[in-house]
Amino acid sequence: MAKFIFKFENILKIKYKVEEQRKAEFGMAMKRLEDAKQSLVDMLIRQDEYEILLTELAQNGASALELKQASEKIDVIKVYVVNIKEQIVIEEGRVEIARNNFNEAMKERKIFEKLKEKEFERFKLEVNAQEMKEVDELVSFKYSDRA
Repeated sequence: MAKFIFKFENILKIKYKVEEQRKAEFGMAMKRLEDAKQSLVDMLIRQDEYEILLTELAQNGASALELKQASEKIDVIKVYVVNIKEQIVIEEGRVEIARNNFNEAMKERKIFEKLKEKEFERFKLEVNAQEMKEVDELVSFKYSDRA
């Protein structure tokens, strides 16, 4: 019996590898985005803590220097928050690009898988036709041998 050989098997294997690579890149981009979001949450918590501290210092009659230092810390944190928000926007763009690349790699792999399936179906039909031809020849041979 004939063996099925897909002439684009090497390309299909490469498509699988590319898809896995794109999937990993997408995962890393998602991780960076989640890290940036977590950093934002941490920074906002820190900002709230300093604002509470500033309020307590003001209520307890702290010195002007202590109030100024607490206020400056809040201002610095606000700058960090703005920077982190900008980083989140950048990371969201990177995630979208990585998602598109991953989807494109999946589409390319699926195209070659469909092609392989169609060629395999064609191969099965050819093998079946060949077997039917051999059976017909065998039956014809046996029939003609009796006569």
